[in-house]
Amino acid sequence: MKLKKFLADLNKLAKKHPEYLKYEVIYSIDDEGNSFLPVVWEASVGYYDGACETFETESDEYILSDYENAICIN
Repeated sequence: MKLKKFLADLNKLAKKHPEYLKYEVIYSIDDEGNSFLPVVWEASVGYYDGACETFETESDEYILSDYENAICIN
């Protein structure tokens, strides 16, 4: 999912149900929903190749600005 669609979906949800703005934001730890945890960090920009379980950010040892392609929510 692209950030543009994610934001549009969130904005539509908030407009239809403004009371949701008070709700906690959580994420599922896997596709099956075996456990849920709160989102605790601000979103960060970095690189994700989809083939591994790592997400690298500019806070790592090298600058990734030429490779940034993803937003991490936690």
